[in-house]
Amino acid sequence: MLTDPKLRAQVDALWDKFWTGGLSNPLDAIEQFSYLLFLKRLDDRENAAERQAKRKGTTYQPSVKREVRWGYWTQMKAEEALSHLKNVVFPGLVELADVKSSFGEYMKGAQCKINKAGLLIEACNLIDQMKIAEQNQDV
Repeated sequence: MLTDPKLRAQVDALWDKFWTGGLSNPLDAIEQFSYLLFLKRLDDRENAAERQAKRKGTTYQPSVKREVRWGYWTQMKAEEALSHLKNVVFPGLVELADVKSSFGEYMKGAQCKINKAGLLIEACNLIDQMKIAEQNQDV
């Protein structure tokens, strides 16, 4: 349950973007939103681990390939970012876990259903504005 009115408005705005961008099936919109949130949080965790390693003066050992990270592909031009998401990031999700794990099982069929580059960039910008890592609630 979203209790923060600003966050709720941002989620509603993203929902509207998905709807007008061609994801009119609510299950598809929720699924794609969930994948994007997961990718954003994954990158947030990697960034935090990198900062912590720097503070401790230790070598940072990334657990996620650079090409899969939010901060990498969201900086690309729209068409390139969409292609990269479909052809590199989503297939890379399966590689993040043992195929026999529940995570691997859920991700083996993961696919990007966003077909408009502009929609992807708008969605990513809205998710960045939500500052998910700073939220004290389940988004």
